[in-house]
Amino acid sequence: MLGVYHREGKGAWPDNSDWIIQASRHAHLLQLELCQSRNTWYIYIFDKYSLATGEENLRLCCDCDSVYHVEKDSKYPLRCPTPSCTWNYDENLHLRHWHGYDPPLSSKMRRHIITLGEEIDRCDECGCRLRKTLQGKRLIKKDFAILCAEARIQRFNARKREEFAKNVTRFFPLKAEQNMANDLRKKILLLVENCTAWIYLNMPDDWQHLRAQVLQLFHQLLAMEWQTSARRWVLGLLCLTATYSNKQLVFRDDIATTLDELEKAAKDLISTFQEHLNKTRAPIE
Repeated sequence: MLGVYHREGKGAWPDNSDWIIQASRHAHLLQLELCQSRNTWYIYIFDKYSLATGEENLRLCCDCDSVYHVEKDSKYPLRCPTPSCTWNYDENLHLRHWHGYDPPLSSKMRRHIITLGEEIDRCDECGCRLRKTLQGKRLIKKDFAILCAEARIQRFNARKREEFAKNVTRFFPLKAEQNMANDLRKKILLLVENCTAWIYLNMPDDWQHLRAQVLQLFHQLLAMEWQTSARRWVLGLLCLTATYSNKQLVFRDDIATTLDELEKAAKDLISTFQEHLNKTRAPIE
């Protein structure tokens, strides 16, 4: 653990890879559970767009998979604004149809259509698919969708990932230490996303307690990211002063302690979910 490594001054990096591997296996097992009833959950990426707007203002284009907002009182709510879809509309902005032209839907769009309870409309004359856009519907509770979407955004946002890596570099000079901190962040975001989805789809008796534990872990991670960013900014102001080295050591130990606490919280979350999963399948090795 980072904190133990710095406080005790050990000369070798402690091997914490086991729990990281366990976290990956645990997240993978949760994903397998989700696949059994995942049609509903596939829509959450679509659903997150409607969190701040009314459902009546949201549409999904079946041809380019784009989610777009419809302006209030729009004369052409069915028109997809994506440039590649322009040729799908005539001069009156009505959807065109070419007999015999039937481009395949993406697998993602097929799942959206099924989940939204829609059908694939076909031409009576040629049997080919007709162009259409779908009306937005809220299929997932807002609090679950927000948590899951935010964890995914944090995990795939390159700017946030690079900023955190840069902050970590300032406090932990060894590459092994930096990798450990970056891996910890990635695995926690993966756990938050998949655990939230599992809770929503399975709704165990103690789902509120489980969700609170997941939410707390996510908040701990965000607080740790803010801590590293703020401390790095302070060090930047002190870089030319005599107190720089001392402050750097103090900040490094503080952040190492926070990372240790975060690692423990992640392990506790894994143990909690293992207890639920083990009721229906073999324990995670």
